[in-house]
Amino acid sequence: MKGAMRLKNPPPELGICPLFADLSREEQADVERLATRQDFAPGDVLLSQGAPAQHLFVLLAGAVRVFLLGGDGQEVTVKLFVAPAVFGEMELLTRTVHIENVQAMRGGHLAKFDVAATDRLLDRYPTVCKRLLVDTCARFRTTAKNQGFVAFETVEQRLAALLLSYVRVCGAPVAGGVQIVWDGLTQDLLARGVAATRKSAQRAFKRWGQMGILSRRGRYYVVSDVARFAEIAGEDPPHFDHQIDPA
Repeated sequence: MKGAMRLKNPPPELGICPLFADLSREEQADVERLATRQDFAPGDVLLSQGAPAQHLFVLLAGAVRVFLLGGDGQEVTVKLFVAPAVFGEMELLTRTVHIENVQAMRGGHLAKFDVAATDRLLDRYPTVCKRLLVDTCARFRTTAKNQGFVAFETVEQRLAALLLSYVRVCGAPVAGGVQIVWDGLTQDLLARGVAATRKSAQRAFKRWGQMGILSRRGRYYVVSDVARFAEIAGEDPPHFDHQIDPA
């Protein structure tokens, strides 16, 4: 792991995560004693495909990308998590190896619970267990919806929906639109993320450039008309980005 970037402000409290919203201050303090804390910087790899699952990760600040790595070294982005969010729980609870990689897109902060701490956390606090179950189900539902969208909608709709997720995760207002501030975003990566061919993605990007709604400024893409991309994505498009529902 690269040298972690220390946060300027004090580490976020666990209570900002809806997973722990029903706990009293005393109970949150008890949960805090079960956790270890970690700052991370953009580009840090937080877990790796094939590695034994050793922690439940609670993302308290920042954003991460979840991706699959093929045998040819190509990456396929499957999810984008924005704090507050949880990851790593499925493999930890099933005592299996990680099936995905997680890399930081923005610097941030984690609370980590090892196997024993996770077992104690879920045994002691049924509301945490329930909220974790609900969030996991929500992600499964989103994944199923995304698979149907990728299977049946047009390449332009799929790419537009994925681009909008990147806008929500790492978009920054600039003159003339919203800049997606992440160095790793390429046409190829976007195409693989929605099971599109390189040529079909190139055609979509060329068309959007001619329409004046997408451009490249140095390392970054700039979306000039977010509303137009929402129209292209269609009604009720999938979200590739996720954070825990506060409800």
